[in-house]
Amino acid sequence: MVRVSLFLGVLLFSFPVFSDTKQKCGSNKHWVDSHFRRSYTRYDGTRVKATQVEGHCRKNPRGYEKWHQKLSNKRPKIWGYTKEKSKKWTIEEVHRLYEAISVLPDQIFDIDDIRIHRMFRSQNGLNPATTSPPEKVVTLYDLAFVHEDSLAQILSHELSHVLYESLTPEEFKKQSLTG
Repeated sequence: MVRVSLFLGVLLFSFPVFSDTKQKCGSNKHWVDSHFRRSYTRYDGTRVKATQVEGHCRKNPRGYEKWHQKLSNKRPKIWGYTKEKSKKWTIEEVHRLYEAISVLPDQIFDIDDIRIHRMFRSQNGLNPATTSPPEKVVTLYDLAFVHEDSLAQILSHELSHVLYESLTPEEFKKQSLTG
């Protein structure tokens, strides 16, 4: 019994990799787990090849501090589309989202209390995303990650609904006169 305990103790302390697979990154960086990345086209037209991405520390993209806590794997609390099923974000999708958010206009960063949900497929056909502006909920479907429009375009379209809904009458009048 003593030998078994001693063996297990040595085994546990010899392989710290088993206890913590995430690496600690410096300030303004976050850990990216290993994952397979499908090919896609960035917002600027650059083609990104499919590859196996090794785990690494990555510099936080613009907006990371605000947006990384706003992602949800659950259905929105108030969601009228009862046939739509929630889906867990993949590592690839999260990093594609960070990339898309990093190029959006500054006004997007002023939106408070927003949640971005992940679901399989829209009940409304070939829709890559849906927004419920009063609840400040954006839902991205599978199609958002393979659509001909970039994820940044899709996200900016959906977030503009939330911004529009949040305008005061004075802001709306000002926008109408200058826009």
